[in-house]
Amino acid sequence: MILNQIVMKKNVLLLVLFFVTLLQAKNQAAIDMSFNHRDDLPMFNLNTVQTITQPDGKILAIGGFTLYYKYQKYNELENINDNISSWIVRLNSDLTIDTSFNTGVGFLLANPQMQFEVVKTMALQSDGKILVGGRFASYNGTPIAKIIRLNADGSIDTSFNNSGIAVFDGYVNCIKIQPDNKIVVAGASLYASGSALVRLNSDGSIDNSFVTSGSFDSIHLFPNGKILAGGEVFDGLNISRKLVLFDNNGNIDPSFNMALLNYQPNNVIVQPDNKIVLVKLSQLADASLIRLNSDGTVDPTFNVGTGFKQTANLGRISSIDLQPNGDFIVCGLFDKYNEIAAKNRIRINSNGVFDPTFNYQSIDNDDTLTYIQLQDDGTILGSFYINS
Repeated sequence: MILNQIVMKKNVLLLVLFFVTLLQAKNQAAIDMSFNHRDDLPMFNLNTVQTITQPDGKILAIGGFTLYYKYQKYNELENINDNISSWIVRLNSDLTIDTSFNTGVGFLLANPQMQFEVVKTMALQSDGKILVGGRFASYNGTPIAKIIRLNADGSIDTSFNNSGIAVFDGYVNCIKIQPDNKIVVAGASLYASGSALVRLNSDGSIDNSFVTSGSFDSIHLFPNGKILAGGEVFDGLNISRKLVLFDNNGNIDPSFNMALLNYQPNNVIVQPDNKIVLVKLSQLADASLIRLNSDGTVDPTFNVGTGFKQTANLGRISSIDLQPNGDFIVCGLFDKYNEIAAKNRIRINSNGVFDPTFNYQSIDNDDTLTYIQLQDDGTILGSFYINS
């Protein structure tokens, strides 16, 4: 892919198809130079939080962005009506805007001047309807908060009663759909007594058989009905950061080693063998990874050494995804991995060993890759910050 120079006064984010034949372990990771990012494709002015590739190849994207075209200058976007969409968009497989998905002005907070993490998560139902969660207070001018279900055309699904989420005193961080179509919702609670992990019935009403307390950033559903949640759990007057395993009724599973963590487990990947990989982020240290066995104990066979470092600042991991062969693609802001020079994106094998065959020192790595999602065909859908 050709990353053309962009004439703007601020950094912008470009959602791209990052063509890499990752299923062949020794291939270099390189931008596909045959793909020309044309002027009629949209630019994103802030982070992409999540993408979902639909069965028809169309791509749903949410994040802290409004969209505009390359030929528009950043300072010409004076109000929301100048933008294509706010916080959500659907793209065709060639990355052009899918105009059949009509979101209007998109998502907004009650105070438009406080646009921060308005949309945090989404999930695609088997019928094509889309669940979206976050901090928002309205969608396309209709007052609606925290969680919403959209029809496939972007309109509000009025059959979904989002009043069930009223038990949430905070906001939504993660949504997962169970095989029985019940909806598990995790989020941030503002109070120790508040609910931050709940289950909704398929119509949006609360499932009173499953309500917990605490603040959670991530969840994973196991085939046996158990739910892995990472975040903060309130124990009396204390707050502890934990990775917790719940049974299908919301009870803590005592067989899982719920050891205290000194970091927020907000990025959790569960491997096919049920081992758990966590991104370790801290304001005081460089980023790292850790892998746990299925019982929560530390897996000593996974060794990332000194982790991800950045000379000018602390190293950061923005996104991570797992290849079918067990290798990991990691992107972020770093120039070393375990003391090996590596720029912003790397591949490590299933034991944490650096893979030098991946394109980790390319000149295009100077633009920070902030989000990646591995596609079924082995390519990566990614978004870059491009320095103007």
